[in-house]
Amino acid sequence: MSDQSIHVGARDLGTAKLVYIMNFVGFILPISTIVALIVAYLSDKSDELVKTHLKFQIRTFWWTFLMVIVGIVGAFFIVGYLILLFAFIYALTRYISGFMLLNKGAPVSGTKTLNLVAT
Repeated sequence: MSDQSIHVGARDLGTAKLVYIMNFVGFILPISTIVALIVAYLSDKSDELVKTHLKFQIRTFWWTFLMVIVGIVGAFFIVGYLILLFAFIYALTRYISGFMLLNKGAPVSGTKTLNLVAT
């Protein structure tokens, strides 16, 4: 019985890792980020650890998306380019720090905050 629960946890962990990897690829191929978002929303979130990481990735996507929209509109004024640069750094640092936490087997505790790094 314990072997089966370990196997399910490993599969779920793999789903969270896959979503992180698709988000990294999304910096080159943006459609990958959309697929990652869909996978994160549709994943079976039976494990609490995986649930925190998927929620963290979903929130990161939507906040980054909002910043990109504001940055594109603001690009007519020079400040938009700074907003776009911040959105890139924000998403990249959150995905890297979240992936590192997942590799340690630790949950993301700050899913309701806009921290620059996962905690």
